[in-house]
Parts: sequence; C-alpha cells; structure tokens
Amino acid sequence: MGDEMAVTVEMQNTGDPALRQEVVATVEHVLSDRAGDWRVSIIGSQTNDRWEMKITGPNAFERSYTLEGTLGEHRPEMIRVLLGKLLPRWAQRVGGSRENKTLFKWLGDHVGDGGASDQNC
Repeated sequence: MGDEMAVTVEMQNTGDPALRQEVVATVEHVLSDRAGDWRVSIIGSQTNDRWEMKITGPNAFERSYTLEGTLGEHRPEMIRVLLGKLLPRWAQRVGGSRENKTLFKWLGDHVGDGGASDQNC
C-alpha cells in the first residue's frame, strides 16, 4: 500500500495546553490529506516568545520557520496559513486540489459541447 500517510506533531515548551491541542489539530488537518509521511516539531523557547517549527516530509522535504508570538504566529489559523506557504507544490492534496476539480468540471461543462456554452461565461 504505497498510499499510506502519517502525520506526527510534536510540541514542547509552548505553554498553554489548550492552545497546544488546537495547534496540533490544525497541523494534523492541514497535512492529513497530503501524500507521504509528515513530521512537524514545534519547540518553544524559555527565554523569548519564539517557537521553532521544523517540517519534514517525503522526498527529503525539510523546512524550518521561527514562529513569532508577538506577530500572532502562535495562533492556529496563522500556523495553517504558514504551512500552506511552506509546503511544496508537489505535496498537493491526495486526489488533487479543490481548484483543479472545479476547473475540470468547468472545462467539461463548457468545452465538451463545442463552445456553445461560452456565451454563458
């Protein structure tokens, strides 16, 4: 079964357990439908408001990013956005992106009839 996927999230020294749960759930959600095995490590500092995030994945993918608490980057929604920017294009969601499915449906609806539907666009 080559389509098996795993997501591992590790967080240390990040304080609030409720926030930690939200961040872990967010990371797992973002990566859960991506092909391959993914590991995210977020380590907080005891001396400042920074968390070091390291992402590793298939095809030797590796990225690091410093999450600045003063910039709101400890919030789950910001981490979701940052992950989206840091992940490579080849790590598209399993089954393709939602945008591709919408494009293919539009093409099927508008191009398959010889262009007669172009006037409706």
